Amino acid sequence: MADIVWNSDDSFSLHWDDYGLEAFSPAGDTALLPSSELTGEYVTSGDFGERSWKFSGYTGSCNGREFFWLPEGDGIKLCWCGSTEYGDIEHITLSRTDKHHFTLTYEDGRRESFTRREITTVNGITYVNGIMIANKTYALPSTYNPGALTAETQTAFNEMKSAAWSEKGLSLSICSGYRSYSYQSTLYNSYVNRDGKAKADTYSARPGHSEHQTGLAADINYAGSWFDSTPEAAWLAANCWRFGFIIRYPQGKQDITGYKYESWHVRYLGKELAKMVYDSGLTLEEYLCIDSVYKY
Repeated sequence: MADIVWNSDDSFSLHWDDYGLEAFSPAGDTALLPSSELTGEYVTSGDFGERSWKFSGYTGSCNGREFFWLPEGDGIKLCWCGSTEYGDIEHITLSRTDKHHFTLTYEDGRRESFTRREITTVNGITYVNGIMIANKTYALPSTYNPGALTAETQTAFNEMKSAAWSEKGLSLSICSGYRSYSYQSTLYNSYVNRDGKAKADTYSARPGHSEHQTGLAADINYAGSWFDSTPEAAWLAANCWRFGFIIRYPQGKQDITGYKYESWHVRYLGKELAKMVYDSGLTLEEYLCIDSVYKY
């Protein structure tokens, strides 16, 4: 076993347990860089159950056990630290889905699916892989108040609105955009008074848990089931990703998102991420491997 130490962007040394120091530098024109493709924190599912992994360059840990890895053909060679037994060196096939997901297939056929998940909290706001999250699990502070849709979200909507009209003659408008914490509190309580708390929780967010407070979400045209069967809803579902949006609460996913199907509710993620989520067929919760459940 050896520890890897990067001396510069294109050279490193291996500190071998038995053989001392060995230095490496590239022989060709291609710079040898620590791997940024896998670097990050991941949670996994598959034949090994749920495990927590952390990759940093060519080193890392899994549930506290350290390893280093090297590229090997269409996969990687994973070397577990703390043992010199050959059984702790594994030759694994790597299949990447996108920049946040990949699958490892081990020599014995077992598989493990990886989801990048780095959760940070800044000023009471939760970010997962840099994405602001507001759902039943993660709340925004009452003081968070962008005052309107973010400029980027509004610009993206304007672009989408123009495309819907020029391509299909369809008219899109925002019937509900940014909502403050206090406005959401009033709205939610009115639904509770009308329908009861259990039912209200299926279609309305408690204050602090609404995506509308982020300034990144909007209801299009009409916030109700009437919108579901319209040409505008069909176009929105098929095309909103092109402009950086996703349908946030898809049909048949209420047990995951926490909310019933809303064909009119879109969330802005940016064009790159929206395409990846759309292509995956997953909800945002599934894509990021997070839940949406009230804890109170």
